[in-house]
Amino acid sequence: MLTVEPTEGNKTITKNSNSLSDFSQSGNPLPWRDRKLQSLAVAETSLLSCSLLHVGKIINGCGTYLSFKSCPSGHGKKLHLANFCRNRMCILCSWRRSLVIYHQVLAIVHRAKEIYKTDVPLMLTLTVPNCQKEDLKETVSSMSEGFRRLSERKQVKKSVRGWFRALEVTYNEASGTFHPHYHVLLMVPANYFQKKYDLYIDRDDWLKYWQEAMRDESISQVDIRKIKKKGNKNQSVESLVGEVAKYATKPGSYISRDGKKYKANRDAVENLYLGLKGKRLYGYGGIFKEVRKELKQEDVENADLVHIDGTDASPCGCKVCGSALLEELYTWRPGLSNYIFTPA
Repeated sequence: MLTVEPTEGNKTITKNSNSLSDFSQSGNPLPWRDRKLQSLAVAETSLLSCSLLHVGKIINGCGTYLSFKSCPSGHGKKLHLANFCRNRMCILCSWRRSLVIYHQVLAIVHRAKEIYKTDVPLMLTLTVPNCQKEDLKETVSSMSEGFRRLSERKQVKKSVRGWFRALEVTYNEASGTFHPHYHVLLMVPANYFQKKYDLYIDRDDWLKYWQEAMRDESISQVDIRKIKKKGNKNQSVESLVGEVAKYATKPGSYISRDGKKYKANRDAVENLYLGLKGKRLYGYGGIFKEVRKELKQEDVENADLVHIDGTDASPCGCKVCGSALLEELYTWRPGLSNYIFTPA
C-alpha cells in the first residue's frame, strides 16, 4: 500500500483563502480535494503493478486543473473546463460519472412519472455470495446473464413497468474476496400492492426468482423496499436515484485512512480493474429504456463529466443576481495537496 495525505475535512473558506471551495445546490461542500487525493492513492498503487502501470500514469494526471464560471457576488460557481482522465478506476472520474447517472436517471423517472402519474418507485438489491479475485470477471458476467433472465420472467415483466440497474462491487479486506451486487430502481403501478391484481412480488419470491435466474440455490439475500416520502413528494424518488447512482467500485471498501493517510489496497485495485474491464455496469429496461431513447441521453461511459446536468456551461449571468460570471482557475498543487486559485 502507498499513502497520500487526505483532507482534514470540508470547511467553508474565508475570503482570503486561495484554496477551492465549491458547493452543491443544496449547500453541501463538494469533495474535490478528497476525490483527487483518493485518485492519487489509486494511481500510486497502480504504478507498482506492471499490468496497471499505464492506468497509474493516466489517473495521476487527472484533474490537474479546474476552471469555473463564478458569480462575483458569491452565489456559487459552475465547472466550465477540466482535464478528466475518464478511467474507471479513477475516483475523481467515478464521482463525476455517478453525478451524471444521477441526473440522467432522475430525468428518466420524472418523464416516466408524467406518463404514468401514479407509479411507485421501489428499491431492489440482488446479491450473490462473495467471490475470489480470480472469479470476479466470470461472476459479473454470470450476474448480467442472470439479471437478463430475471427481467424476462413473465411475472416480473407483468409487474414492473421500468427499471434501472447498477452494479456495485465492494472489497472485503479481511477475506480478500469481492462482493458484487445489483442496486435496481423499479417503477411499478400503484395497484402493485393490491392482491386482486396479481402484481405483487414479495421478498421470498424475489429471492426464488433470483436464485433460479442465477441457477444458484446458495444465494440467501435479496432486499425489496418502498422508500417513504419525506415532505416533498419527489424526495423518495431522488433518494432512490441517489442510492443506485453510487460508484461501481465503492472506494470506501479498498481505500482507507490510517491516521492522516489514505491507503489504497493494491490487490483490490488490480483485481477490480481486471474484473470489470469491458463490463457494462449499468442497464435500463421497460419504460425507462424507451424514455432514455426519447431524451436522447448519451451513454455514461462517453458522457460529459464537466457539464454533468447537461445545462449550458456558459450562461450569460448569475441566475440569482444577474451579474456577469467570472472565470476562476484552480490548479492542483502536489506540495500543498490542494486545489489553489491560479490567476489568469
